[in-house]
Amino acid sequence: MPLEQNTIFDTDDLFPWEQITTTTDTETGEIANREVILDNGVQRLEEFENGIRTTLTQFDILDVNTWAEIYMYYNLSGELIYRETILDDGVEKLERFENGARVTMTQFDSANAKTWSEVNTSYDQSGVITFRETIYDDGVQNFLEFDNGIRTTLTQFDSLDAKSWEGIVTNYDQSGVITDRETILDSGVQKLEEFDNGIRTTLTQFDNLDVNTWEDIKIYYDAAGNTERREITYDNGISRVEEYEDGVRTLLYQEDLDDGQGGVQNWQEKLNTYDTDGQLLSAGTLFDNGDTIVFNYEDGERTERVRIDGDDDRSWLLSVTTYTDMETDTVNYDTPEDVPAEYTEYFDLFLF
Repeated sequence: MPLEQNTIFDTDDLFPWEQITTTTDTETGEIANREVILDNGVQRLEEFENGIRTTLTQFDILDVNTWAEIYMYYNLSGELIYRETILDDGVEKLERFENGARVTMTQFDSANAKTWSEVNTSYDQSGVITFRETIYDDGVQNFLEFDNGIRTTLTQFDSLDAKSWEGIVTNYDQSGVITDRETILDSGVQKLEEFDNGIRTTLTQFDNLDVNTWEDIKIYYDAAGNTERREITYDNGISRVEEYEDGVRTLLYQEDLDDGQGGVQNWQEKLNTYDTDGQLLSAGTLFDNGDTIVFNYEDGERTERVRIDGDDDRSWLLSVTTYTDMETDTVNYDTPEDVPAEYTEYFDLFLF
């Protein structure tokens, strides 16, 4: 077909371009291609078929943009269907369009400028993101799911064993705020975390492969993220409960669940209390034979021992020993009526 080329120049700098060269089919009068040199040095090359633009190629000759090259392809209705962008850092971005809306975008980090090697993103017909997959340089794979553009689920896999975990699944509410997270560690330990308004409230761990001395651990947190309570069940059946205030432990309770009478330990229960600085206030033990011993402390120094005869093998019911710098003094009480009021609470110490 006979072609005619025409070039115009913006000598008076009235437009954002320096020159435009247009090639036209002289028989049909339809444009065949066009080259535009913009004032910023960007070169644009357009090709047409039956008067409809089919491709648009842009080169950032003077490096004024964050990209080096852009290739755009159109269908015979003039709608954009595909775009390839090569960024200055070497990242290659491939986008696919349907009915004018972007439906997928794939990015490759060919120059190793990012911490990831590939990112694949999907969109709905409104152009709102629905899914994103990211493959990181260390082999970790992230899968993000969205609802109405809001992140709902993040699933992660450590395919190259670069992390201390195998997989993590995180869920989010309709505002995109985290609600819960499950982590499987390389050791087989399973971690379940729950959140309230983005603040972690509980952490539960299960030793599925029996690699630790415990079976499960559950931790409760306050609004500031400090530990409020910790519950541990050990392999030998002992359970342990710790309570905290403002991050300081105030109570430690242990129970020999598989015991009762002469099992794993020679005691049934233990109870320690602590002051606001975390210093020990009292340490009590209920033994298998029913006896109870409680040691009381002040400023870390033992001040008193209280003993209760639970199996009636003593001549006394309750014995109180007081410790001072100079001497030790013991007073025994034979009947409940003899016991002073300040010591009666010791008989109910282990009623948990």
